[in-house]
Amino acid sequence: METSTSTSILVDAQELQDQLEDPRLLLLDSREPSDYRRGHLRGAVNLPPSSMEWTVRLPGGNEVHHLLAPVERIAPLLSFLGINRESRVVIYDDGAGYTAARIYWILDYFAHPHPLVLNGGLSAWKAAGGELMGEEPITTRGDFVPDPDPNKIADFQTIHSLLDNDAVVLLNTLPRKSFQKESIPGSVNIPFTTLYRNSKSRLLLDPGQLGELFRGPSITPDREVILYCGIGYTASLLYFALRLLDYPRVRLYDGSLADWKARGGALEAGSSAEDDRHLQ
Repeated sequence: METSTSTSILVDAQELQDQLEDPRLLLLDSREPSDYRRGHLRGAVNLPPSSMEWTVRLPGGNEVHHLLAPVERIAPLLSFLGINRESRVVIYDDGAGYTAARIYWILDYFAHPHPLVLNGGLSAWKAAGGELMGEEPITTRGDFVPDPDPNKIADFQTIHSLLDNDAVVLLNTLPRKSFQKESIPGSVNIPFTTLYRNSKSRLLLDPGQLGELFRGPSITPDREVILYCGIGYTASLLYFALRLLDYPRVRLYDGSLADWKARGGALEAGSSAEDDRHLQ
């Protein structure tokens, strides 16, 4: 089955340089504050995923870290940073992509209509001659009101109820060795590093190549795809890639394996001849 693409959600460095005067543009640096202060794109505000996370303590005493906090905790922060409903929010990180993709998933989950990701992040920006600034912008409060979409997030009960559903794909995005050690039963594996053009570049494969990567293990647009990793970061990169390819039903398991294990979920060694063929 063919897939279309939503290339408008992926911006390259040259395109961004040509759009810097767009009054709707809001640049969002997803790195930690210490990195942001050392230099960022002109006018960029700072929003690392860690600023929107909390820890949940389970009845048995186990704790799950790095979970997305409730919307009422996050909404004031998004407003403070000046995010409007009509903002074209271009998100970037150091270049690896999964931190920016984590923010993309959060904004997509909250139903912001225009989140985008800078392909290759700061690495690509600097390679294209882009400048960095040290001054932090003055912001005015934004009007974006988050509206969480339950169809873009999964939890333990969601996964548990769908383990034997052939219409659903559980996609593990960790490196192959991690997948072979432990995974949620029935999962397939596409390591997040296979989305890059080469080992030295953090630019994503072109849409046609991405489509082939997913179609290999029968991850087709007619199936629902639930992604997970260790805590929900690298899975965000494949979530973004699937949204780029216009897959209609994609969810991120927030908390991922950390949450699954803390709640007593079953594990298996994730290896099969079929998976090996797809990932050679």
